[in-house]
Amino acid sequence: MPNSQPKTIWYCHHYAGAPSLGMSYRPYYFTKELCKQGHNAYVVSAAYHHLLLDPKKQKKKVLKQTIDDVPFITLRTRPYQGNGLSRILNMIDYARDFKTQQKKIVALTGKPDVIIVSSAHPFHFKILRKIAKTYNAKLIFEVRDLWPLSLQLLLNKSNLHPLILYLSYLEKKAYQNSDYVVSVLRNSLGYMKNKGLSEEKFRYIPNGISLVELRKSENLPTLHWKSIENLDSKQFKLGYAGALGEPNAMNYLIDAMNVLLQKKVPVHLFIVGEGLLKNQLIKQSEKLGLTNITFLPRISKKAIPTFLDQMDALYLGWQPSEIYQYGVSPNKLFDYMASGKPIIESGGDQNGIIQEAKCGFQCEAGKPTQIANMIEQLYLLPKDEKIKMGDKGRNYVLLHDYSRLANQYSALF
Repeated sequence: MPNSQPKTIWYCHHYAGAPSLGMSYRPYYFTKELCKQGHNAYVVSAAYHHLLLDPKKQKKKVLKQTIDDVPFITLRTRPYQGNGLSRILNMIDYARDFKTQQKKIVALTGKPDVIIVSSAHPFHFKILRKIAKTYNAKLIFEVRDLWPLSLQLLLNKSNLHPLILYLSYLEKKAYQNSDYVVSVLRNSLGYMKNKGLSEEKFRYIPNGISLVELRKSENLPTLHWKSIENLDSKQFKLGYAGALGEPNAMNYLIDAMNVLLQKKVPVHLFIVGEGLLKNQLIKQSEKLGLTNITFLPRISKKAIPTFLDQMDALYLGWQPSEIYQYGVSPNKLFDYMASGKPIIESGGDQNGIIQEAKCGFQCEAGKPTQIANMIEQLYLLPKDEKIKMGDKGRNYVLLHDYSRLANQYSALF
């Protein structure tokens, strides 16, 4: 239910995007819904980051603009490639800009009543905490990834690495000094309590879906249509739409497709997306001589539902890591579920959303043979069983429309 008193809200997420810009979408959809409730809400993002479809340098230090009907404040940050020092400096740019450009931001938005610090990384927390104190604003720390634990477990960083030590310090400060901590990871409370979080501050608000946006889906580009239409109709179409980076663990799926090819299981994989490892994955596929995989360029957010609708099943993968015991909430999972197609997940939370919704199969991470067996099992499942499985996913995701989830957020204000 909308609040009777409108608030000025800063939703501060470094990598925020929009349907026409590229990922990440959560800040966009929540801000859109909060504006509908009558709040004066803004996404505050970096002007340049790697999840944008076409990242460009911004001339102004602070720019106010409306993107896809949502108010944005974009802060000028340096360009970067890959995961090196320039990316870290880009993060620091974003955090520092809140200090150096504070007056300009306030002049454009008005004094903030609520500041949401979304932790794509936590570098901006300390500065935004001071700003929240200055304006007596409510401070909400939103956890999307557990930093620095993600770096430690996924990238094998030492506990004594200076970056890890600093991030650990910021993490504890954020848990202890926020009015609320909102997590997209439903099993993360125990971890956070060990870091100093009071249980009454914890709220679980997962990612969701925009049912309104689903009704505005776009056609696929010609290349994608032709690739799908030219496939033998007897082939079972397995789809993946998303990033192609280290966390996505797509190399194991490539190996699984090799197993299926050797067994002559008629499954064809369509991979739609870009990322640092795309060329490496293509080379892996070519080295194995795989004819059952098609790599396609990424498509717009609005075309994703159209692509998913053409598939028979959808795939989601994770690296073998302890980090996922705390939960996962990828945007693509909710897109997948909304399509009404059964889902295959390798790794992740073994008692997570797919198990709860009963909308697919799940196996261990990093096990190509298990992945292949799971894909074959789904392929052999009677058609009506596959339809029932997909329907369960769609019914589950109807409860996770962003308009509903935004009410949980605004209740905290």
